Amino acid sequence: MAEDSGKAVDSTGAFKPGHTAPAIRVLQLEDNAMDAELVLRRLTADGLDVLPRVVADELGFRQAFGDFAPQIILSDFSLRGFDGLSALEIARAMAPATPCIFVSGTIGEERGIGALKRGATDYVLKDNLRRLVPSIKNALRQAEISQARELAEDMLRRSESRLQDIINTSRDWIWECDREGRFTFSSPSVQDVLGYSRYEILGRRASDYIEPVDDLQLQATLADLPVGMDLASPVTLRWRHRNGKTRWLERTMVALRDTDGAWRGVRGIDRDVTLRMAQEVRIRRLNRAQRFLSGASEAAMRV
Repeated sequence: MAEDSGKAVDSTGAFKPGHTAPAIRVLQLEDNAMDAELVLRRLTADGLDVLPRVVADELGFRQAFGDFAPQIILSDFSLRGFDGLSALEIARAMAPATPCIFVSGTIGEERGIGALKRGATDYVLKDNLRRLVPSIKNALRQAEISQARELAEDMLRRSESRLQDIINTSRDWIWECDREGRFTFSSPSVQDVLGYSRYEILGRRASDYIEPVDDLQLQATLADLPVGMDLASPVTLRWRHRNGKTRWLERTMVALRDTDGAWRGVRGIDRDVTLRMAQEVRIRRLNRAQRFLSGASEAAMRV
């Protein structure tokens, strides 16, 4: 195990008590102690704070991923009983997000390009170590960007998964239409609401299922959408169920626009309010009956 002469480290590569650990954990795969020392001196001379771990064989290389967790890997290309490309495959399997830079005097341009194609971040010749620290900084910067992107994509996937669960379990009908009024998306719940599968709905228009008078009301609601606002007032429409019966659906809509503000369609939710509408009809009938009976009683008393 080699020690960086510019840092106080013990035989495990950890810092001795009383010293502050540097920011960058560097795993160096090198079987030539002198070359390893030259590389570490170059990092120190160029102002890079490192916590080094130098290993010379496959066993030490594999163990370092468990107890050292390197932030960057510097590997020779040709080693006794081991080789850089094998090390690269191990690194990609055990720590795919960790940049790997080949530092070698024998790699050559052709093999260097081949290593890049197989997942290496960069390669630096031992007789030109001035490139090493800029290469490390660039690799760490790209790794940070990649990690942030992966985190954002993971959050997006989780968000989409939650949204899909909401759509699949909602009893309300969630849908989306293009600027021509054709359905481009439908939740599975349309099967329970109207009796049609979501695949039968796609490409059709609302006017294919609602009463003509209500279609005029729907178009008027969209036309009256206030300028600068994308949320339309709720509207209740009569739809024809697959079984021929009428279903009342209360629709809430929001306008969809392109980045330039141009109208590109509508997205919304329809809620089945047939039972509520039937109750309202019964209440109106009861009110009429009560008014009739009250009028009849007054007339009888006058007689």
